[in-house]
This record gives sequence, structure tokens and C-alpha cells, in this order.
Amino acid sequence: MLASPLPSWMCWGPEQHLFYNDAYRPLLGTAHPEALGQPAAQGLAAFWSEIEPVLAGVTEGGKAARLKLSSPPIHGSPALTNAMSLAPVADDHGRPAGVLCTILDASVTEPAEEKTDELQVLQHKLLELTLQERPLELILDELMRAVQNFVGREAACSILLTDKEGGRLYHGAAIGLAKSYTDAIDGVAIGPAVGSCGTAAYEGAPVHVADIATDPLWKDFRDLALPHGLRACWSHPVVGAKGKVLGTFAIYSPKPGLPTRREDDFLDLVARITALILERYSVQEALNDQARLLETLNRTGAGVAAELDHEALVQMVTDAGVELTGAQFGAFFYNVVGASGESYMLYTLSGVDRMALSCPV
Repeated sequence: MLASPLPSWMCWGPEQHLFYNDAYRPLLGTAHPEALGQPAAQGLAAFWSEIEPVLAGVTEGGKAARLKLSSPPIHGSPALTNAMSLAPVADDHGRPAGVLCTILDASVTEPAEEKTDELQVLQHKLLELTLQERPLELILDELMRAVQNFVGREAACSILLTDKEGGRLYHGAAIGLAKSYTDAIDGVAIGPAVGSCGTAAYEGAPVHVADIATDPLWKDFRDLALPHGLRACWSHPVVGAKGKVLGTFAIYSPKPGLPTRREDDFLDLVARITALILERYSVQEALNDQARLLETLNRTGAGVAAELDHEALVQMVTDAGVELTGAQFGAFFYNVVGASGESYMLYTLSGVDRMALSCPV
């Protein structure tokens, strides 16, 4: 599902299946939710004859395009005269795999239209990043660069991620911020008066601080921010599908003030896109962990069935236990009964050299 304040849909895959965001649902009316995932030619039948040739050109040529639509997007909806932005989306191998289509207001003035185009380029870039199998750190860094291209070089941007316990925020990515500053706030506690980001994460709602120098939310952090020329900070929580706060996205301004409506919409867009990225990687990480678990269990089971040597069997199980739990090392102690009673003897060791546990003579 796409995340954007503008009505958007995407034709994805060889069969050109239709996917769309919440802003597009009202245009579908009663056709939602059956239209989700169905062939685009069926879901967009009311104006498919207009869009299909342009869509094919974007897919084949790999270049964005725009067209004007005068027909209603779905039967029964009001007639619309809108511009549509079509941008190609590549898969993780760089091959064209889909087209992102966004409905724009055709009545906007030229400067506003140019700004809207920038937003569509950014949205396309962010969507493409979420579909590529690349390390999360690289994805977030590219996201920061794309964001700064939109907001301007004078602004700084930051993504902070919550820890597993949900009590602290840690550095995820940043641009325009000094490393000494990001290091200083790394691991900051989430709370009701902890700057813009700590407070936004605590409240689960946007927090816009117009002047860091005077706002009480920044009383414990203004001495860190002001020397770096940071005067305002607007933070939005990154909230997952189940309402869990995954982190925060913030823009720092060198001048006191509040965001415009367009800037606030942009903050919301990036926060939701960030949530999409984080949840996708969380799911992928869980799937990878499950695959490793099954592979380890299968390998160990096959080894146990084939191995007859007692010591080799115990070593194999000890190694598997360390791998499955993620422990630094593991050990198996054998219960020995002698003349002096019971005692435990180190039998197998995994993850560390046996000499490391030997007592000095």
C-alpha cells in the first residue's frame, strides 16, 4: 500500500495489478476493496483507454510522463479534470517493474506545480527504495538525502529509532547534523518533555517547536542544539500499522518558526514512508530468522540421525544451541559421579576456545 497525502495508485508486475493509497479510496467508492490487487485494466476501466498508451511508454522507456484526464476515475464519482504524474519504478535489479501514478491538481500555479513535481519524484524514490533488498542503513541514508533535496540544503533532517523496549530513541540516519550532536542525543529517553522527538514519541503525535531557545521542551537540550545553529525542530512520530511508535522523523530549521501546511504534510508523508520501510525490514528480518532456525534444526536433525559418536553428537547440539539463541558461547557440562560425590565436568564448548576457560596453574 502506498503512503501519500495525494491520491495515488501503482500498476505493478507483469500483469499490471492495481495497488493504491488511502487518499485514492474515496475515488473508488464501492469498488473498494475488491479493486485492490486486481488487474489495472479492470480497476481503471473508466479511463484505461487514456492511460494505457502513456503507461506503456513509461514502462518501456523508463522515463516519467504526465497527462491530463477529463473522465471520471470510476463510475459514479464526480467528473474530474486533473493532471496525472506517471513515474517508473524499478525492481532490485534495476529493471522496470511498475508505474506509480499520482493525481495532481491541474489548477495549481506553475511554481506550486513544480513543487508538487518534486514531491512526486521524492515519493517515487522512497517507494522504489522500499522495494529494493538493500541494508536498512543504506536505505535510510538515501532517504535522508532525498528529503534534504526537497526541504533545502539549509535544513537538517534526522530519523531516530525506538529500542525494543520502546523507552529510548537511537540514531537511525541524519543529514545536516554534526556527528557530535547525533552522538549526544543517541539513546535519549522517551518522555513528556524530552525535546521535540522524545516528546513526539511519547505522545504519539507531531510536536512542532518554533524556538528551541525558549521552548520548555528543550530546556535540557538547547545547549546542545543552539551552538550548531539549530533554532526550530518539527518532529513526527513514525507509527506502525498496529499503532506502535517505531521512531521519529524530524526537520531542524536554522530559523525560528513553524512548518507551513505543505511542510507539515511532507513531514507526515516521510514519517509514514519511514514506517513502511521499517515494518518491511522487520518482517523480512523475522522471515530470515525463521529460515535460519529451520535450516539449523534440519541440519542438526540430519546430523544427529547420522552421527554415532557420542561426543560429536553433544558438540553438534551445543553448536546448534548457540546458533539458535544468538549466545556468545555455550557449554555442556557432564555430571560425573565419583568417590567424593557428584561433580560437573566441561564436556563440550562452542563459540570460545577451551583454553579461555582453563584455570591457570
